[in-house]
Amino acid sequence: MDYKIEKMKKSDWKQVAEVSIYISEKYKGQGIGTTLLTSLIKLSEENGF
Repeated sequence: MDYKIEKMKKSDWKQVAEVSIYISEKYKGQGIGTTLLTSLIKLSEENGF
């Protein structure tokens, strides 16, 4: 997954959300977090965010 970091104007922050994904030690390293985050990004873009 690639991330692009840019300087954002104050008005850009109105569509910013902070998300935390916690994965149990039992399931770490299985790609679950990546799958969840990828799905979240896709759904947010499909809904205009």
